[in-house]
Amino acid sequence: MQQMTRPSQAIPSPYLSVVAASRNDDHGGDPLTRTQIFINCFAQQCEKYQLPAELILVDWNPVPGRPGLAGVLQLPANSTYCRGRVVTVPAVLHDRFAHADRLPFFQMIAKNVGIRRAKGDFILATNIDIVFSDELIRFIACRNLDHRRMLRVDRYDIHRDIPLSYSVEQTLEYAWINPVRANRRLGLRALIAKFYGTEIFARRCHGEPNDCAALDHFKLTTENGELALCAQGPAPIDDLHTNACGDFTLLPRAGWEAITGYAEFASYSFNIDSLGLGAAHYAGYEEIALLPPCVCFHIEHSLGSGWTPEGETKLFERLRERGIPSPDWSVVNALLESMRLGELPAALNGPTWGLAEFDLPDEPLLPGRLGSQALHPQPYETREDRPVSALRPEFNLELLTLWQKRHTGRLNKQLEESRSALEQAEFYLREVEKDRDDRLAAILAGQDALAQTIEYLRKVEKDRDDRLASITFYQDKLKSAYSDHEHNVAYIGRLHEEIAEHVKVSADKDQIIAQLNAEIARLQTAAAQPPPTTG
Repeated sequence: MQQMTRPSQAIPSPYLSVVAASRNDDHGGDPLTRTQIFINCFAQQCEKYQLPAELILVDWNPVPGRPGLAGVLQLPANSTYCRGRVVTVPAVLHDRFAHADRLPFFQMIAKNVGIRRAKGDFILATNIDIVFSDELIRFIACRNLDHRRMLRVDRYDIHRDIPLSYSVEQTLEYAWINPVRANRRLGLRALIAKFYGTEIFARRCHGEPNDCAALDHFKLTTENGELALCAQGPAPIDDLHTNACGDFTLLPRAGWEAITGYAEFASYSFNIDSLGLGAAHYAGYEEIALLPPCVCFHIEHSLGSGWTPEGETKLFERLRERGIPSPDWSVVNALLESMRLGELPAALNGPTWGLAEFDLPDEPLLPGRLGSQALHPQPYETREDRPVSALRPEFNLELLTLWQKRHTGRLNKQLEESRSALEQAEFYLREVEKDRDDRLAAILAGQDALAQTIEYLRKVEKDRDDRLASITFYQDKLKSAYSDHEHNVAYIGRLHEEIAEHVKVSADKDQIIAQLNAEIARLQTAAAQPPPTTG
């Protein structure tokens, strides 16, 4: 039995509302099986950990000729803690959105519909092919989530071959041993590598509080016994855990209201989840990213039906071929940076976000049995003049994209001019550097020559000193010789005087001898003469 609902605060609130959106089509290959696994596992975990929760599936633009989601899905028969609801957005409302003829499913606007009608204190936006680890649900079931924080976890992609009959324990056992890829935080790579080590699909991380000491906005904490990385605002968007955030973003009700849900771009959902996460962070909600084993598992779907590294090319080729817009990261990043700097509000929608003014069909997801099997389309009446999109006009995606392209064109032109100027500057600097190198080589050559000259001068100086020492030595010798010469001359003079004296004495003796000889001769002569006769 369907009833019409608008957002209401009158119904008692479960602790957690889980919101996902889908339609009964064949998107990604057998989506109903993946959705039923998602429902079964979450409902069983609510029983296991006594978590009061509601599961809201938004059936967007139901497929004509097929029953809605409530007619093909069900809660497990023993569900008591988990209640389920299917809120339907009829095709007549979908058709009012731009590009509705090319894109049958506006995932993020559909999530807004569920978020706006959720009754829980906390609201988790996720997808229909997700399984949560027991550790993660046990963490939430402690019921002490912080109303000022946003909760995030890693997503591990797993193979799709999970039997529908598996219990949650069997499904999780399969998930841990059948990984495909890990979607961890893209930023802070050195820190993340330290936490995870070499194990790509880590079952548990390891870290110390001082591991984040050098980071401005981050700290490692322990929450209910689980390691968590806390981003205190305003952290740069590249450092936040945006990777696969569309599969797990949990905020208090007030957080979703503060950002007015996801931006209601009538486009493919790519990057809108990251925009919502960043908006919440810049609205003042700290990001708490639990580390493994608190993770969510994503059941793989067919290549190109959703984003995967392997299917990215195929996906965007399909979008281009069909003329389906998709928010480019350059547009989203510019919005987020403006939010971070306080130049833009975090809320890009008006107050009617999530089709708040529309009474939408709302029927329970029944335990153990299917709901209405009525085929769509079903009658739905509403005012034609009531707008469906709550996106504020200034944030029209086509205009933002056009502005970004023009702005990017101007920036590219400036960049090209700057690059040309840089090349000229680099050429000039290379010439200056070459001249510098030549001058440096000349200086080095001059230094070598100077060193050789100095060495030569040292040798000359040493030779001079040796010669001066030799001259001084011979001068001293000469002075000594001069002194000896004067002494000898004086001595010879004295000898000459003595000789002269001796000569004089000898001459005097010769004269005396001569006189004596003369006297002897005279006496001899006188003796020889006869005596005179006496007469």
